[in-house]
Amino acid sequence: MDRFWAAAFAPGWDRGGDGGSGCVELPLDEQGCGCVWQALRRAFAIAVLGLVAVSTFFVAISMTMDRSEPVQWGTFSEDRCEPKPRSSLCRSIGKWVSDTGDLAFESAVLDGKPGDDGTVDAYYRATDVFNANDPPVVRTAEADAENRWGSLLLFAISLACAVGIPVQLALWRRVSPTRRRR
Repeated sequence: MDRFWAAAFAPGWDRGGDGGSGCVELPLDEQGCGCVWQALRRAFAIAVLGLVAVSTFFVAISMTMDRSEPVQWGTFSEDRCEPKPRSSLCRSIGKWVSDTGDLAFESAVLDGKPGDDGTVDAYYRATDVFNANDPPVVRTAEADAENRWGSLLLFAISLACAVGIPVQLALWRRVSPTRRRR
């Protein structure tokens, strides 16, 4: 599998360092996989980069837009702490009641850490992109401050993938199977 990704992102790596022109320099029967397979690998790499760029961009936009939506503050009381898969940490589950008393959840998930007594002030945002699931997620102010970097990280990933697409297209044109031999 490493050879697949290396060939998709760095053509010619296994063709004697000829700068990626191995596809047009050798006859098809000596190339092993041939130009068609190389084109398919590059097309797959471009499709994956495009999918990651678009999806991370829209998640980052929705995370950023969610910050302007209203929140309801309340108190979270931890009932139990379930172990997270593949982690030494646990997931706090408990009861959350709004400060006004008009909204309550019996099994809310806390994003953050409860205090020593098992309670903490937390907010609930009904329009949160990650609150479409059941049970609802409530967040502490500390967790919210840490989560601010998440949307910036997603924007950076989206930008890196978006830049990678024209780079891959330029490399693809450079080793085009229709290029004439010298």
